Amino acid sequence: MTLRVDDTGCGIPPERLEKIFEPFFSTKERAGGTGLGMAIVEDIVRAHGAAIEIESAEGRGTTVWLQWPAASAGAHAAGREDAEGVPATSAPPRDA
Repeated sequence: MTLRVDDTGCGIPPERLEKIFEPFFSTKERAGGTGLGMAIVEDIVRAHGAAIEIESAEGRGTTVWLQWPAASAGAHAAGREDAEGVPATSAPPRDA
């Protein structure tokens, strides 16, 4: 699954874009942030087996892609409950 987020902001210059995931690096003025946001986002995304990619151009904005690996049908059912509150199983029901 891929999630794409676009903005129409001022964009990020190439020399800053290559540092975007470094802890404590910020594109904002000193009073504008800690520079931990994108480093934390990258850690969370990778911890969930996903990937993140960013493309930006000054004056045109930024695009962020988050990509998760495909999951099996059993993975979708794991942890869910049916209408009666009975936990779902990852295996299909057996014929009697």
